[in-house]
Amino acid sequence: MQYENFYGLTAYEMVKKAKDAYGDKIFCSYQRKGQITDVSFAKFWIDVQHVAHQLEKRQIKGKYVILEGKQEYELIVVFYAILSVGAIAAVINFDLPEKEIYRASDMLQPVLFICTEDNLEVVEAYAEGKKIPCIVNDSDMESEESVAKWIQTTEEVYEYDGMQKPEDPAFVLMTSGSTSESKLVLLSHYGILPAKEYYYPKNILLFPIYHIAGMGMITNCLSKGVNICISNMKDGLRDMEWFQPTEIAAVPAFISALLKRVRQNQVDISGMKAIMSAGAPQNLEDVLYLKSLGIYSGSTYGATETGGAIIYHTEEESRYGSVGKVGPWNEVKISEQGEILVKGKNVMLEYLGNEEETKEALKDGWYHTGDVGHIDEDGFLFITGRIKNIIILSNGENVSPEAIEAELNHCAEIEEVLVYGQNDAIVAHVWCPEAEDALVRKNVEKFITKYNKNVPTYHRIANVRFRTEPFARTSTGKIKR
Repeated sequence: MQYENFYGLTAYEMVKKAKDAYGDKIFCSYQRKGQITDVSFAKFWIDVQHVAHQLEKRQIKGKYVILEGKQEYELIVVFYAILSVGAIAAVINFDLPEKEIYRASDMLQPVLFICTEDNLEVVEAYAEGKKIPCIVNDSDMESEESVAKWIQTTEEVYEYDGMQKPEDPAFVLMTSGSTSESKLVLLSHYGILPAKEYYYPKNILLFPIYHIAGMGMITNCLSKGVNICISNMKDGLRDMEWFQPTEIAAVPAFISALLKRVRQNQVDISGMKAIMSAGAPQNLEDVLYLKSLGIYSGSTYGATETGGAIIYHTEEESRYGSVGKVGPWNEVKISEQGEILVKGKNVMLEYLGNEEETKEALKDGWYHTGDVGHIDEDGFLFITGRIKNIIILSNGENVSPEAIEAELNHCAEIEEVLVYGQNDAIVAHVWCPEAEDALVRKNVEKFITKYNKNVPTYHRIANVRFRTEPFARTSTGKIKR
């Protein structure tokens, strides 16, 4: 498998190996001001070394550097440069409230900030009082010191390897914090292990690099010689026309929006070979529709704490309803309570500054995902819900709301649904764009009546409530419970 070729390598060694293997082949493409720039694997290596040269002067080895996690070429270069000199990259979402950014900064005690011009004011408000240097990613190179100037230097290329080990701390990502304060997840170089076999020559990066899915996509493309095109969820539909990718990975909401346009003949995806879902399970109807178009589709599964994907799948090795086959780079087992547990070198080192939650999440080396599921006889993993969402009825039955939601999502009129327990009964909260139409409501109620006849008593829905607007969602596209 692909991961074996990069197993046990540091980030520095990964970039060097990719440069040696793929040379002048195009690695990264990005669009600015109507122009597309292509960067080869060899040029990417040079750019990383130029930035590493500037960072090495600051004697930051073993220290934290806060890096804005926006998907921009220069910031991707900086990430690998930070790791190359033996420092630790804390990749932060600067769209978070200022108090969250400042709280993370207080915990990390960084020696350097690197951000875009858009967030320079926010960073300087914190950094100036503490005399922490701040470098801006100024693509127009108008700033006195910028990442772009570092990259465009004509100085001789020096190789900077911090001589770290793959198990050493390498980078920090923040959990989504949708239900509580974000946690700082510390990962080693094993946490950027490539886990996907690639058959398609061009991918499009829609996830930010502060998201483990974005980080994983970059590493996968770097290791396999794939051209990755930089975009984002907001501009992705437009940029697909620019880049003409053969594969994309996105949250299910983006995929559904894309396929809606495809059905209306507004977008042509005839050149696509694969559309993958990350961040949340994909709508099964979308999977079947893509299959009818001859496009492979599947879901990835993992977590920030596991360094991304813990499974793999290919067109030849996939199973309907499964998120994939357990990857040989880690161990996965199911606890007596049905929870999915993961062990491996890719699993996080700790939650920084949170010893209690680290001990709660990591027990005897096993990371407790909080997800409920099962593994079939062929090693395919199926996700059925979340431990914390389980509805416990008075008769002792445990009900997974996600399993019921998956069934209700087959109703054509239902756009979104949440299932929960109330007064020892199951309630379905649904949103239908045309819920005011009496016929639509009647069709939903008929669907649920039919559903109730074919499931155990404890899975039956006792009450249906119609919403007047869609549910709020997290940054990864999941409905907030």
